[in-house]
Amino acid sequence: MEQLPQLGPDLFPQLEDFQRVMLIGPTDVGKSYFIKEFAKYLFAKSQPVWVVDLDVGQSDVGPVGTVGAVEVKRDFTLLKELEPDYVEFFGYFAPSFDLSGYVWTLSKLSKALEGKKRLVIDTTGWVAGYEAFSLKLIKVHLFRPDAVIFVGERFLKWENLFKRIGVHTFVVAPSRYVVGKDKRRRRINRYASTEAYFEDKKLIRINLSQYPVWAKSMGDLRHSIIGGFNGHLETVSVGWVVDQEEGGLLVRLSVLRPERPVVWKVGQKVTL
Repeated sequence: MEQLPQLGPDLFPQLEDFQRVMLIGPTDVGKSYFIKEFAKYLFAKSQPVWVVDLDVGQSDVGPVGTVGAVEVKRDFTLLKELEPDYVEFFGYFAPSFDLSGYVWTLSKLSKALEGKKRLVIDTTGWVAGYEAFSLKLIKVHLFRPDAVIFVGERFLKWENLFKRIGVHTFVVAPSRYVVGKDKRRRRINRYASTEAYFEDKKLIRINLSQYPVWAKSMGDLRHSIIGGFNGHLETVSVGWVVDQEEGGLLVRLSVLRPERPVVWKVGQKVTL
């Protein structure tokens, strides 16, 4: 079999003519780094670009447990330096925790991005099994990429189907510079990024008697991420619960839209 090209900057010139590029591959293959560098490459060539981050476990646009999008309007080193234009709260670190909820969250973001032309789209590393394959097709349907980069030889069997639905495909080998991360390292990174995102956010108290709460459990909610939704169930704020007291939560809150939430959704805990 012919050796696959490697995921890296050599691909950038081949991708310039595509308006929407999506990356699909497992964890620790270099997807996020490639997305960042490709966005920087397009910006340097004065080409407008939106970075769309669908990886709820290791988010670079917005906090963990969310999907988001940002228009690149200035040079940057890390995507986290850019203020997201759109964030939708899911609440969990993997789509499998609530598959229908994740698809619903994706659909809200895709609707917000209607009419935006140049998108570079990162996806989760869940690629094994029927549900993961179906989810990738749903993402293609919602975000309409005209090119998909598959990272890894295993995706050679996916190529034909994607070509038949009108998507140009590239199958490449993982970047040789990626350093793998175990579960402990991922947990540490998730905690550090959450702490950094919320450290300068205002501390507020949410009175639980005044709001409906959407949660799998109403036990100890400390260190949980939460999302506030308006009457259209669009995300207007995201937060991290610092402490819990009788009838209320103390939350570091990031306000995304100048609207008061009408319902709160409680997601997973972010702890070490």
